[in-house]
Amino acid sequence: MDRSSKKEKLSSQEKVVIADSSNFQFHAAYLAYLEAYNKTTDSEAKKYLNQNIIALQRNEIDYRTFYRNINQYRSIDRAQCQSK
Repeated sequence: MDRSSKKEKLSSQEKVVIADSSNFQFHAAYLAYLEAYNKTTDSEAKKYLNQNIIALQRNEIDYRTFYRNINQYRSIDRAQCQSK
């Protein structure tokens, strides 16, 4: 992949597709990314989410930073929070 197509990928609002699920920790982060991506309609937010999952995949950020960055775009179902 040349430099221009890497830049296009980072600035794109199209969903990033990652098929490799062999790394459990990364796969869980990817599922969180998908949840946030699918819930937002804002194109700038989608670009930001894409930049974060790509940065995580490239080891440019750690998992803590990734989750902190995307957390505002995720929502937790109230049923998950209720104690039994």
